[in-house]
Amino acid sequence: MRLQSGLTLLIYASVTFSLQQDPKAEDITNNGNYLIARCGKDVAGGKANYLVSLLREIGADLPTIIVEANTGTSSEHGFKSLFTSNDAVPTVTANFGKLSESVNVSVAGKPTQVTFVCLEPGDPVTASAYNFATTTQPRGAAYNEFGSETIYLTPFFFTLRRNSEPYRCPIFRRNHVAINGDDVLSTTQYAIIIHELMDKYLHFNYLDHAETYDLRDCIKLPLDRQLENAENYSHFASGRSISEQRRWRS
Repeated sequence: MRLQSGLTLLIYASVTFSLQQDPKAEDITNNGNYLIARCGKDVAGGKANYLVSLLREIGADLPTIIVEANTGTSSEHGFKSLFTSNDAVPTVTANFGKLSESVNVSVAGKPTQVTFVCLEPGDPVTASAYNFATTTQPRGAAYNEFGSETIYLTPFFFTLRRNSEPYRCPIFRRNHVAINGDDVLSTTQYAIIIHELMDKYLHFNYLDHAETYDLRDCIKLPLDRQLENAENYSHFASGRSISEQRRWRS
C-alpha cells in the first residue's frame, strides 16, 4: 500500500521536535540488509528484534524462491497462474534478486538503505503518517512512501500471523483458484514484507495504476501487469515458503 507523501523527512524531523529533542532519534537497528527505525532498538522481545528475525527468515528463503522461479511454468507453486508463461522468468528472478541482495534505493541521487519505520500513537515525529494510516485504512498493515526509502509498519501489522498455515494455502487448477481463495496467504507478516519490498523496487517514484490485491484478480492480469504487481510476487514467495506441503498447483 502506498502513502502519498510530503512525509519523506518525518523520520528525521518534525515541525515541533528537532532531532535533539527526539528520544527515538538513535533508535535505528541495522540488520545488515535493511534499517529498522523507531521500533525499540535492543529491547528484548521488542519489535526491532522481531523484524530482524523476520527479515532474516525471508532472506534465507529467497535463494530457494529464485531457484523455484527459474523453473517457470513447471513450478508447482503457482508460477503459471501468477506469471502466465516462461517469458516472465528473467524479470521475476531479477526482481526477487533485488530483495535477496537488499539493493539500495536512490534518494536525492544517493544510494540509501530501505528503512522500516514503526508507527506508534503519541510519537510526534511520525504523527502525520500514523494519523493517515489509522484514519484512511484502520486495518492497513504497511504503507510504502513514494520517492523515499521508508516503509511504515502500523501497530496492526504486529497483530497478524507471521506465516500462513499450510492447510490454508490456495490450490490452483487450470489457472483458477480451486479452494481457500480467501487471500489468507497474503495477509501474513511474511507476505506483507515481501509485497512492500517488491513495491519499493517496482514503483519507487510513482504508481500509474491501481494495485491488484485479490488473488483471483491477480491471476487474471495480463502478463505485463502481473510483472508489475507486487502481490503476485508475494503470493508466489509465500506459497513457496511452505512448499513442503505441496499445496500449490498450476
